[in-house]
Amino acid sequence: MPSRSHAPDWVLGLRNQLRSTVGTAYRVCEQRGKAKLDVRFADGSRATTVLPVKWLPAQAGVIQRSVESISQAIATGRTLKEAVAQQTGPDIPAPAIGHSQFPLLDVWEQFGRYKVQQTGQIKASTWGDVYGITAKHLEMACDASDAKSLLVQAGQAWQPCARIGPYR
Repeated sequence: MPSRSHAPDWVLGLRNQLRSTVGTAYRVCEQRGKAKLDVRFADGSRATTVLPVKWLPAQAGVIQRSVESISQAIATGRTLKEAVAQQTGPDIPAPAIGHSQFPLLDVWEQFGRYKVQQTGQIKASTWGDVYGITAKHLEMACDASDAKSLLVQAGQAWQPCARIGPYR
């Protein structure tokens, strides 16, 4: 850790603030662009962890709140690892596959339910008659492997200069 005389003003301010709120047992520095926390325990042992916060002046408040929250968690008996996990929360699992093998059609159906049932902007008969054509075209384009081929396949379903949607 560089000496205090070489630290930027925002770092000095952050360290002074942390010293007054959580004490001298908690130190912060930079490691690979993120905030690193070093904790000295009463028995003299140390533990370090890298916080999921960038080491930037704009993030000084976030760093301070994270360290203060970790300090409170450790004071209640949690380990440093548990306190950091409490900060970041549990890992969010990847979403499961939707109702069909074509998520684009699921999104289109959700959009239809939103327009018909939630907002009432479109009547159910209009959705079925006018927007149903778009659903059929999307079904033909759903086997596309990337965005460009999806747009090409979806566009081939209509005649050049054809109007799409409720505008006739």
